[in-house]
Amino acid sequence: MTPASDLRRYNTATAHLEPPFAVLDLAAMRANAESMARRAAGKPIRVASKSVRCRGVISRVLAMDGFRGIMAYTLPEALWLAGSRSSDDILVAYPTADSGALGRLAGDAAAAAITVMVDCPEHLDLIEKAIAGTAEPRPIRVCIDIDTSYIALGGRIRVGARRSPVRTPADAAALARDIAGRPGLRLAGLMAYEGQIAGVGDNPAGRPLYGRAIRRTHKFKAHDPANRYHVGDRVEIRESRPLSREKRWVVSKLVKSGHEEIPIVDPTAPEARTTAS
Repeated sequence: MTPASDLRRYNTATAHLEPPFAVLDLAAMRANAESMARRAAGKPIRVASKSVRCRGVISRVLAMDGFRGIMAYTLPEALWLAGSRSSDDILVAYPTADSGALGRLAGDAAAAAITVMVDCPEHLDLIEKAIAGTAEPRPIRVCIDIDTSYIALGGRIRVGARRSPVRTPADAAALARDIAGRPGLRLAGLMAYEGQIAGVGDNPAGRPLYGRAIRRTHKFKAHDPANRYHVGDRVEIRESRPLSREKRWVVSKLVKSGHEEIPIVDPTAPEARTTAS
């Protein structure tokens, strides 16, 4: 199939419909999901509901091998997904200040599948206040959101979003102790999201030192089957099936050699002769 032939199929299948509507190629979705699961190499993949906005599609993906749990965009959305039994493991991606939704979370038995994100003691206070009026509230599962910005030169360079004030192991430990001391909360896990620096450009105008620090974080381990390339060579790589725990790329071609080639000249050739003056 080509993009043009796919488009013809979609147009034919929807010719009787009036827009707006959306089209999902289930075969392509399954192929993409299977490819992701292969590359994950056994690590479960959590489906992000802010990217997949259809509950039926989420259910189809979660029924496939390699996928487990949902990362929801908001707490009200997570409550809706839990109420529909979409998953028994739903993580709210961002800290919430929705007091009404927190109250419903504490009083809804079906919401036991939900874990909310936290990043400071003040947020814990807010949660406790929100659930205080709930009759027989159940404990709220919480996950600590850790800032994973890349920090260099003693903190003078920071790459990435300042997503959380939890920036050191000591910060995380202190917040975990605070959670453990609150009867209405249960610590369920930690989140360190590498995507916080994934979209940062590596050559910002007017900031050469910052750009150099970013480029140092972008490293790939690629397989060179014939052992043809050397340190300093600029190569093109392509994604492959997992070859080891860290190696999921293969060198496809040389772009530029890192070594200057010195031409070998035949001393008997006319252009190699010199004339004495």
